Amino acid sequence: MRWRWGKLPPVMERTFRDDLKWALAVLAGATLGYLVFGAGDASLLLGSFAGAVLVLCAFAVLRRMRHRRKA
Repeated sequence: MRWRWGKLPPVMERTFRDDLKWALAVLAGATLGYLVFGAGDASLLLGSFAGAVLVLCAFAVLRRMRHRRKA
């Protein structure tokens, strides 16, 4: 299936590629926020990166557990 950038499928039906698109959008927004409001404090970028990585890992684990339970 090919999904457009504008609309992602429901959370538990997404692929890892869809999650990477989401993470890229979040990090792009965080980078823009850093450039506009950051004033040299890199904690905004670091926190956004860490949060995106944690969400990607959590979704991967939840989807794997869900697929095992269905089988």
